[in-house]
Amino acid sequence: MSDEQAQLIYGQGQEACPDGTFCLYRATNFNIGQTPGVGDKILAIPLGTYVNDFSVYGFDHSGDGVSSVVNNTDADNALFSAADQRGHSLPVDRRSSIANLARIAMADSPNGSWNDQAQSALAAPFLGNLVVEHKPERPAPRLRSARTGMEVSRPADLAPVRRPRSDAAACRLASDFPVRRSSPRPRGIHGTPRHHTHPNAR
Repeated sequence: MSDEQAQLIYGQGQEACPDGTFCLYRATNFNIGQTPGVGDKILAIPLGTYVNDFSVYGFDHSGDGVSSVVNNTDADNALFSAADQRGHSLPVDRRSSIANLARIAMADSPNGSWNDQAQSALAAPFLGNLVVEHKPERPAPRLRSARTGMEVSRPADLAPVRRPRSDAAACRLASDFPVRRSSPRPRGIHGTPRHHTHPNAR
């Protein structure tokens, strides 16, 4: 990109800005009411180019600075408070305009606003000084339902797993509760209970 493509023209009103250019006006309200050929100068910057220093074209921090702008392009452009696209930045949306930069506050400005303070421009998309780091999200673990065998996305969808009990485990459980058995009473030859008689009994 080169600033040699920028042109200094004269005109009044938003319609004086050629299509596809980012226009900077010397006076507020797009130079309306200014002396033709003297006080109505416009710096027209074609899309995709930049201007490193407005003072080369007669725009500086004096009364001849930038006071209104027209973005007659399909891209979001920007103004900067210092040369070489440095300092504070003021985004200007595509197909939009600002009639009076004195109504836009700027920190550390001698007059408290953007009026007569812009010194460079970028007629191309500008994201500002904010850097956003994008960290890719880790994929969720792939889980499988024990009930249906299908993949699920949440642990709540999983049915509790019931494992079959082995025979050895069943025997151990049974041995934990032994059954007490009473001793049988001695019986006679024919299965009847055998009675003991005292030797002195008759």
